[in-house]
Amino acid sequence: MADIVTASGLSKGSLYWHFENKEAILIALFDQYNDELEESWALMDAMPPADYVKTQGAMIFSALLDDRRMVEAWMDFISHPAGRQRMSDLYTRYRARLAETLAGISAQPEALAASVVAVIEGLLLQAIVNPSFDPVPAWDVAAESLLH
Repeated sequence: MADIVTASGLSKGSLYWHFENKEAILIALFDQYNDELEESWALMDAMPPADYVKTQGAMIFSALLDDRRMVEAWMDFISHPAGRQRMSDLYTRYRARLAETLAGISAQPEALAASVVAVIEGLLLQAIVNPSFDPVPAWDVAAESLLH
């Protein structure tokens, strides 16, 4: 909390007025990120399915790898029950939205959506543990393979 006070420029009292603890801050940040993510999904709804899928991966890699502190916050976040539930809800909505987009090109859109998410997450994990690994070229190949 001391680091957050310093970075925010708020006093401890002000910070605690708005947030009970670090978990509450992480939940508020996640909720803000989730709102922004939902807005970006809505803007992409008109895209053809292949472009939608490719853009999703690129967007996620950019958001989480351009600022690796996001990954650290994500790791803290999923270790808390409230955070884990929010992530579970996000994944459920994300897969459902992908499945809806993929319904026109796949007989099993839910399975394809889960596969897309798995590949993105797997490439993201590799980039997290090995910062010299660039997931984008691998994503381009994987997306093409998944969509065909």
